[in-house]
Amino acid sequence: MKSMKVSPEFPARDANSPVSHKSLFSEKDVLQTHYLQTTGSCRRILEHWRMILVVIVPLVAMIVFSSFNLSEAIQLKETTAIATSRINSARYLTKFIQTMQRERGRSATFISLNTKTNESYAVLQTAQKNTDKAAHNLVFETDTITVNNTKLTKLEMIADILEIRRKINTSSLSVLEALEFFTNINNALMEDLFVNIDIPSGKNLHSKLMVLVFLLRHIDLVGLQRARIAYLFTTCDFNSKEIQVYKYIEGKAQSYLSIVFNYDSNIKKAYMENDLNADEYMDKVNAELWSESYASVCRNQTESERFIKSGEWFRNVSKFIDFAFVIYHNSSELLKNSLSTISDEADFRFALFSSLQVILTLTSFVLLAWYITCVNRMTIRLTKYANEIKSKTKELAVEKRLTEKLLYRMLPMKIALQLKEEGFVPAEEFPEASVYFSDIVGFTSLCSRCRPMQVIDLLNEIYSLFDTCIDKYDVYKVETIGDAYMVTSGIPVSNGTAHALHICKMALDIRNSMTDFKSPVHIDEFIRIRIGIHSGPCVAGVVGRKMPRYCLFGDTVNTASRMESTGEAGKIQMSSATCDIIEKYNQFQYSPRGRVKIKGKGEMMTYWLESSDQRTRVQLLSC
Repeated sequence: MKSMKVSPEFPARDANSPVSHKSLFSEKDVLQTHYLQTTGSCRRILEHWRMILVVIVPLVAMIVFSSFNLSEAIQLKETTAIATSRINSARYLTKFIQTMQRERGRSATFISLNTKTNESYAVLQTAQKNTDKAAHNLVFETDTITVNNTKLTKLEMIADILEIRRKINTSSLSVLEALEFFTNINNALMEDLFVNIDIPSGKNLHSKLMVLVFLLRHIDLVGLQRARIAYLFTTCDFNSKEIQVYKYIEGKAQSYLSIVFNYDSNIKKAYMENDLNADEYMDKVNAELWSESYASVCRNQTESERFIKSGEWFRNVSKFIDFAFVIYHNSSELLKNSLSTISDEADFRFALFSSLQVILTLTSFVLLAWYITCVNRMTIRLTKYANEIKSKTKELAVEKRLTEKLLYRMLPMKIALQLKEEGFVPAEEFPEASVYFSDIVGFTSLCSRCRPMQVIDLLNEIYSLFDTCIDKYDVYKVETIGDAYMVTSGIPVSNGTAHALHICKMALDIRNSMTDFKSPVHIDEFIRIRIGIHSGPCVAGVVGRKMPRYCLFGDTVNTASRMESTGEAGKIQMSSATCDIIEKYNQFQYSPRGRVKIKGKGEMMTYWLESSDQRTRVQLLSC
């Protein structure tokens, strides 16, 4: 058999009992509660963020959208402002190109004359002064221009022009060299005119810009024709080579003009509606110049007559060129107007989306503040409710423990757990158990001499003393009826043959504790109790539904009651069955009383239990 120590304290047995795993304060419940609280808190935080996102995401999307459009409006406004500024600067540049074209023609005519008359020199000086005046407001878009692969600043270009003029005045420069110099300058200026300009998309602005470029190229080629024919009128050098050069320039100029007409119908219409008849005049002059007889006619003229003919040609073609420059400037103004319209639209979009962004930003802050306030209020209320629930839960837990404690005092712990889990407890038969009965000697006489409350106080004091004693042993208090006190061992948990050992130890302890117990009414009167013990088989089970009680049934219970009722005051009477069990332990002193007549049983051999050799610490033997 395996032996183990029995702890005499009821709370310790309660702590180690199965009920501790069912308690509200078990480790498993605490961990589960903590997990649920943590999960619930995370879930609430997630729900709050979801609500915040539902409010904020559309606003953020609108803010991003308005910011994108605001950025586009700002970029469009800057682009249109830069393009307008470049077009304004181009007016000065085209004016300078126009004056350079005139100076190119006058210079070629002046060089071709054998006799430098005052009239030809005055005309050249007028052209040079106009060029100098236009150069005053000239601004390069790239700070320098590239002429024959050489980068020149404005001052360097003007210095080169002055040097060419000096050579022209000293007749140390040929006509073709002068034409080439001015043509190279004009080409470089036209390349610099709209270089790297960023035009906003829409309204065919790019095509309008290209129209201006091609129209200016056409005008320059016409100006070059004006210069070459003007000096040919003075030299009469109308040969086949000059015809080829003229045809080449004319074809190139016409191709540029065709492109302009294809892209801008307004310019074509303006050319068609003008009264200058440029094509008719040019065809007439071409037919005259390149005839076989005109060269001999030209040579028969005086130099003065040739100069007059050259000047007439120069003035007529200048009208056509001036008209083309008017068309150019009008188209430039239309382009500026289109850019101004786009700039106004950009200003409107900027004002609209900046206002929208401000409104959305303020709205988002207001909604976020409102939501946070609402969540804060709700959180405060939930916290308050949670604290109240927590407090009530603690109170409920305390009450539950008190209820469980009371239940475990009313019923054995094993039976109480089985009753809670299954709802019923079947009766159980125990082959070995010991039953203890005790009552107060002369209790009826004592009650007649005491008030009811004194009787209650007396019984409470006595039973409290008994309860303190039985907590030290492996026993179960079955019930108290009046002055009767019933205890058993080996029920509901079997403990082998140790039931008699525990019951006898307890009986001795209770008897000894009552040695000096006096009556509350008569101080000199001592209270005595009778104790009876019997061992044997027994049946136990729960009786009743409203107030269930754990009751013992069988002959062992009746015999133990007879052991008590036939006993004497201050003594412990036990049956031979109990005596046979405790005899094996060799720990008790007892003496035979003799045979006693027991109702329903006949004569039985009984014994007086007198004392024990050991203290209250006993060994529980379990099978």
